[in-house]
Amino acid sequence: MAVTQNDSTPARSSDEHLAALGDEHRRAVVEVLAAEDRPVRLSRLAESVVAEMRDDSFGTPSHDDIDCAKLELHHHHLPKLDAAGVLDYDYEESRIVPTDDIHTVYDIVRSVTA
Repeated sequence: MAVTQNDSTPARSSDEHLAALGDEHRRAVVEVLAAEDRPVRLSRLAESVVAEMRDDSFGTPSHDDIDCAKLELHHHHLPKLDAAGVLDYDYEESRIVPTDDIHTVYDIVRSVTA
């Protein structure tokens, strides 16, 4: 039985957060959103994630790299992070909003990748 907050919303466990962070792209999303600390558009997030994942010596990410990242984020990574309560993804508006858990999850990312 899940522990609830305000008797209606299930509390997120560390296990749910860790499961969602099993992919380096999702960890990059968390790092970007924690740094931004505000809602972002999918295109901006994709560009930032590609830059986060690449070595700076490669220069500016190509449009193809960003488009590919947008597709992967939209279809795979953002729904998983949304389900884990890390962010709210409004796919109709292409808008990603970090939840109150973003900094807790960021601390988890930092502790397992340090």
